[in-house]
Amino acid sequence: SSFSGIGQVLELYEWSTRQEEIPILVSSHSKEYSGRLRKLRKKIGFLVYTKQAGMTGDVVGLLFDYLLGITLIDVGRIDGILRLIDENREAVLEAFTFVGKLDAALSILSFRKSLPHCTVPDFAEGGQTEITARELYHPLIKDPISNDFTLQDRAILTGANASGKSTFMKSLAVNVILAQTIDTVCCASLSLPMMKVMTSMAIRDDVVSGESYYVREVRYLKRMLDEIARGTMTLCVIDEILKGTNQAERLAASEAVLKYLTQFQGYCMIATHDMELVEKLQELYKPYYFESHIEQDNVSFDYKIHPGRGGESNALALLQAFGFPSEIIRDANKLILKL
Repeated sequence: SSFSGIGQVLELYEWSTRQEEIPILVSSHSKEYSGRLRKLRKKIGFLVYTKQAGMTGDVVGLLFDYLLGITLIDVGRIDGILRLIDENREAVLEAFTFVGKLDAALSILSFRKSLPHCTVPDFAEGGQTEITARELYHPLIKDPISNDFTLQDRAILTGANASGKSTFMKSLAVNVILAQTIDTVCCASLSLPMMKVMTSMAIRDDVVSGESYYVREVRYLKRMLDEIARGTMTLCVIDEILKGTNQAERLAASEAVLKYLTQFQGYCMIATHDMELVEKLQELYKPYYFESHIEQDNVSFDYKIHPGRGGESNALALLQAFGFPSEIIRDANKLILKL
């Protein structure tokens, strides 16, 4: 089966070197290598044919199997094939590299064709200091709602539950990665400098390692701080910073960490429900919010990002929308008034 795979790669390589439609992937040595590998491909083809013929189970197959057993032709063929591979190692590696590039190109093209719209990124030179996206969306969402957004350095997002904060941050992070890997972005335009992307999102505790939610989040944040301290241009995306501990320590530690991040060059986007944190960091982090609309027992969202502070909480409205007993909703509202 391994030789069969090699034979298919060599056959595709030989065919491709004769095609004028894909010259960008063919090197100057391709035709020479293709001629040298033709003998190898034929030897592999004969070996695969004889082995397959011996497995048919009919009279001819049994005869083939018998002849291979007493003459060891297949063993001799394998030895000859291995020698040819060794003698043409550079050409074989060229063939595999070519097929790998072709496969990657087809995958990227297929991905692009599956998107509502996409483009290639613009890696601005000359010390650009912002990320600018137009009609940005997440590639895994069907019928996505796009957003225009510019991240100059740091931003803090607020908004109701399920209003789109996390998805928007993932959209930006994913597109920055796609831009620097497959030269494809899910938006109308994206201009950015080169950077590393690091996130602290969707964290879970780990029963196997014995690490709690808070410990794992601390590890994620420490990894970011170490990378930034080394001078790496980084986009840090943090969802609900340090929410795994009590409110007093969470606010204090979060404020300290986010202030520390401003000492280094780079980009940071965080989402939080703590309006106290937004108030304290308003001079350092530009505020944005997502809205929700509550009408009777229904909660709706526009999934659009807005500049400024806003996005009222909808936690109790969501409980009501999902049919929680009215007694729970009533008691919760009373407790909020007392607080």
